[in-house]
Amino acid sequence: MRPRARHDNPSLEKGIDVRSNNTTTHGPIATLGDERMPARFWNKIDSSDSECWLWTAYCDDDGYPRYTYDRVQRAAHRISYSVLIRPITGREVAHHACRTRRCVNPHHIEPMEKEAHDEMHRAEEREVYRVTRAVKSHCPDGHEMTPENTQWNRARGTRLCRTCRCRQRTESYYRVKARRAS
Repeated sequence: MRPRARHDNPSLEKGIDVRSNNTTTHGPIATLGDERMPARFWNKIDSSDSECWLWTAYCDDDGYPRYTYDRVQRAAHRISYSVLIRPITGREVAHHACRTRRCVNPHHIEPMEKEAHDEMHRAEEREVYRVTRAVKSHCPDGHEMTPENTQWNRARGTRLCRTCRCRQRTESYYRVKARRAS
């Protein structure tokens, strides 16, 4: 039988800080330098600038920190949360509430169901796309996007240039007419 790993500590599942018996609503209070994580973990963190604990060691191609724990390389923010707060289940993903990928502060991590996490990011991307499009002053063909020359596509939440749309409809009409004639 393998020895018990640090993250198998039953007191963590109950949300108890084994050092001071303090609890929080979502687990034990985790502090910088907590002895439940090895010293080599803490040596890779810069916490001088903000509340985020920024990872200074290796990050993967997507910018997420990686750390070898129990002889397996994993996402450092997931390890931090799993050891210092509570284990993350297989169906959950670790969402950075602070929006900083390099952050390993477990209080900035929110475990979420993968489907909910994906939908949240899709909604954010749609909003960014909508806002970005709204500030454009000209269409790709160079026509000014004035209220008179702007048409809204409510289904997609985007703006269209009336001049370009009129040209597209005219071209489409003549294409269809030529196809029917032949």
